[in-house]
Amino acid sequence: MSDRLKLLLRLAFLTMVSIAGGSLFFTAGKGVESNLIALLGDAVDGGLREVSSAMSNSAKFLVKAKSQDAARKRLTELGVDMPSFETAQKLLEMLSPYAHGFLSPNTRRLLENGDFAAVRDAAAARLFSPVPPVISPRRDPFLLFTDYVLSSEEPRGEWIAVTVEMTPDQALAALAKVKGLEDVRCAGAPFHTAVASENSKREINVLSVISLACAVLFGWLLTGSLRFLPVLAAALASSFCVSAAAVFAFFPRPHMIALVFGTTLIGMSVDYVYHVLSARNSIVKPLTVSFSSTVACFLPLMFSDVNVLNQIAVFTVSGLAAVYLGAVVFGHPQVNSSCADGAGPVASARNVNLRRWKVAALSALWGLPVLCAGLCGVSASSDISRLHHPDPYLAEGERIALEVSGGESFVPSAADQERNFRLVERLYAVEGTNYCQMVGLPSDILKLPDRAPVFAPREMLEDTLFRWQDEAGKLMHVSMLILFVAFVFVFRKDALDFVIPVAIAYSGAFAVLVCIGEQCNFFARICFFIFMGLGFDYSVFRRHLMRTGGGDPQDRTAKAVRYSFLTSFVGFGLLAFTDFAVTRLMGIVMAVGLALSYVASKLCCGISRSLFGRRNGEDVAAVWHEQREQCASLFWAQFMWYSYAWFGKNFQKIIFVIGMPVIYIFSKQGRGALKDFYSVLSGFTGKEICATTPRLFMHILGFAWGLMDKTDSCTLRKNPPRMSVRDDEGWRRFREVVDGGGGAFVLCTHVGMIGVLPSLPDALKRNGNPEMRVPKVNAFQQMGHDAVFMKVFMEHFDGARLQLHAVEDIGVETAVEMKDAIGRGELVIMAGDRVSAGSKSTLSHRFLGRDCVWPKGVYRFAKLMESPVFAVTCICTGWNRYEVHFAALKRQESAMLDGFVAFLERETVAHPGQWYQFYDFFAER
Repeated sequence: MSDRLKLLLRLAFLTMVSIAGGSLFFTAGKGVESNLIALLGDAVDGGLREVSSAMSNSAKFLVKAKSQDAARKRLTELGVDMPSFETAQKLLEMLSPYAHGFLSPNTRRLLENGDFAAVRDAAAARLFSPVPPVISPRRDPFLLFTDYVLSSEEPRGEWIAVTVEMTPDQALAALAKVKGLEDVRCAGAPFHTAVASENSKREINVLSVISLACAVLFGWLLTGSLRFLPVLAAALASSFCVSAAAVFAFFPRPHMIALVFGTTLIGMSVDYVYHVLSARNSIVKPLTVSFSSTVACFLPLMFSDVNVLNQIAVFTVSGLAAVYLGAVVFGHPQVNSSCADGAGPVASARNVNLRRWKVAALSALWGLPVLCAGLCGVSASSDISRLHHPDPYLAEGERIALEVSGGESFVPSAADQERNFRLVERLYAVEGTNYCQMVGLPSDILKLPDRAPVFAPREMLEDTLFRWQDEAGKLMHVSMLILFVAFVFVFRKDALDFVIPVAIAYSGAFAVLVCIGEQCNFFARICFFIFMGLGFDYSVFRRHLMRTGGGDPQDRTAKAVRYSFLTSFVGFGLLAFTDFAVTRLMGIVMAVGLALSYVASKLCCGISRSLFGRRNGEDVAAVWHEQREQCASLFWAQFMWYSYAWFGKNFQKIIFVIGMPVIYIFSKQGRGALKDFYSVLSGFTGKEICATTPRLFMHILGFAWGLMDKTDSCTLRKNPPRMSVRDDEGWRRFREVVDGGGGAFVLCTHVGMIGVLPSLPDALKRNGNPEMRVPKVNAFQQMGHDAVFMKVFMEHFDGARLQLHAVEDIGVETAVEMKDAIGRGELVIMAGDRVSAGSKSTLSHRFLGRDCVWPKGVYRFAKLMESPVFAVTCICTGWNRYEVHFAALKRQESAMLDGFVAFLERETVAHPGQWYQFYDFFAER
């Protein structure tokens, strides 16, 4: 990108943010919605919205007094303002279509007992009383709704209810004056709204301070300075400016819940900023993949019929787009970083990550019952009582208010309204005509609807929330399907690297809800979109790390992912400690989802390549020291050791067979290397050797059993192998050198198991062979290779006859020392068919018809020893039986290599099942 184009893009971006800020200034003045009914929007009946709006300012004071006047006097003494409930009549008018479902306790009791005449006489008395009816007698001939309203104001017990109209702010001021008094209680929506609002403000302030402190701390740990703060501040400011402008432009009065969920932009913005700060070079490609995957998560929400889901999608996508565009057009801000460079080779970084798939797979097997329990055991809930747990003082007030109203809320339940309607039907049928004649009303007013018009706000709310929850779940599955198809199309087999961590997080979050006894509601469902987006983000940048190098955990990209996760985890996890039940559940779901997404993305990075092998011609294990042990863990290695130490090698081998199928399944790379080997061997010999599953299984099992024989030969020697020697010119020449007191340089191979060679002298003696001198052996081993088997092996290694030396420590002093050792009649053994890790000095030679590389340093070292040189291999010939083959080699370097390769070729063709090179030995280098 040219400097001129970059400048134009930056100006365009700043112009866009400025326009968004100006738009926000003019549109945000309309405010936001906070009412639960407003959240539901057009999904509920218009009458319900109006009733809810009227009742939202209805506040009740419960006072211990003998009358209404005494109760009001007491409140006046306390300095409580008591504005009249001006919307009461409006509220009653809104409820009038449902009037036939409202019966006072006394009237319902009379009707249930069949005393219809008493109800008729009471209705006639009400009709001619000075108290005006609540609604017209044409709509309620028996004035049952008027009777219901009047009964609700009757004093019951020692508490008197005083209903007033208050805003939440007025309710908070009044609550401060009466809270703590024994003779006054409060109830009603304004008090709950005021208390919840105050608690939320306090908690949001505390959480914001903690989240901001964590963002600053982790940013400082990532960059080593605070110069990143302007970058972070600019990203957050532009993000929220653009997202708020977009949501206000499309939705004149967006709901508060959409803005609350919009705080996820903090975590995503911090994530993008951290990666831009830590990038060694262009970050555009992984940033684009991450942005696209997150947008795909939220995009289906835009096509939902649920208004608040549309708002969340617009807010999140527009804000994230602003951060993404800012990162792209402004590029790397050149903030100095104290992060370790970690710029290792690509292959090394890749394979450091590849070994994690084994842990991920085993963890999945152990965690599968838990995850299944989560998916099968979690229950959905739309119970609105679980969305908020009231303040204890207000809960006590609601209980008293319920007692004052006769044990019922002002609006009966749907079942009670149905029952009341049936009682009214019977009343009209039995006494309707008599009543009309008695009071002089026309009989045509006695018509009732065919079915009961039920006003059930709670049921309507819960049904709506349940439908929304179901829709959110379907949209989430649509998002995952879209992303999976997109990842398969773009990344092919690597798609599993992205999908598996999110699937684990999704299932694990459900499992945790089951364990803590919580039900999954609509708001918990929305959380899945959030940690799904962040989970894909973690996987994208881990894949970027794997492909570009930096296997060191201190690598910039690795640290950026880690600190981004910690920032989001702390910010969202603290919601679990809030007072509001909804946000508390959201905090739990987010904390679990983010933690599982992060850990799974780390463990599963590279799992696709491990399961499916090479992709696009890329070598997975190009050299032997990048081929990791399969299903190896310290626990497993220690278990196998003690199986041998306590019960013997035969028992150990049998036990190992039980776990061998698992190892075989997870040995994808090793199996691929063996298939290549058999293909090359078939081409060389002209005989088709099929790499069938049984052949590969026994090949790998034979190697494992050989390691057990090696362990026995070099440690406790409980059941040492029965050894024999092929009696040929090579053996006779070797025996002549050793018996003559001389030393020799020995080139071993990875055909057969050279580790059992220390058992040869004792085996010859047991077989009655002429006694031979037993020389001390100096063997060179790659010690720096991080292998669990080697660690356990060295803990129990018996160095009486065999001394191990590290290949990494070879130098001039080592050459002098080994030359002296050979002069003393000792043997020096090195592998002649593997190039050591880090060595770039190689020789090329044809082997099995292919050009292969050989360790130049080993042959040069052998030449410097100025001693006889031999090639050796130990071939397994049966259960715990081996035959040793020797071949004398020439001392000149090229001739020595010719002789060794010819020897190795003969042994390989003769014993292909003991080829123990589990990497791409034949790759072009």
